[in-house]
Amino acid sequence: RWLTDVLGFDWAEADLEAERIATTISDDVIDRIDQSMGTPVTCPHGNAIPGREPGYGELISLDQLTVSTRAHVRRISEVGEHEGNELLSSLARHGIGEGTEITVVAHDAGNGSIRVQSKNGHLEFDATSARSIWVELETATAPSRS
Repeated sequence: RWLTDVLGFDWAEADLEAERIATTISDDVIDRIDQSMGTPVTCPHGNAIPGREPGYGELISLDQLTVSTRAHVRRISEVGEHEGNELLSSLARHGIGEGTEITVVAHDAGNGSIRVQSKNGHLEFDATSARSIWVELETATAPSRS
């Protein structure tokens, strides 16, 4: 979180830098950074830090959304986080991070791709990437449960 929230690195850059410093930074320094930031509850990708409760509600994967559904990006799955540097870089290039509002504008059921609109334009995800992005539905667009 320090690399993204304080130093301004995007998700992909922060992952690379974190790998570089992970073996050289002491637990005491990590604890002090954590405290100085108010003890965040999630990593930059939105995944809960062990022992802490994230502040978001129920999440679903992006691939489950239908056209015109609005949602907020809340987390990138651990698989997407660790195996998808291309995904993280693409999200960063399009200004999509934790909390970004998106609207589904197209969904191709045949190949599972999904196209979304954010404040920074359109972005299309393949099925694998869409399953790695977890969102929280906007209350007004949540599907009814009859």
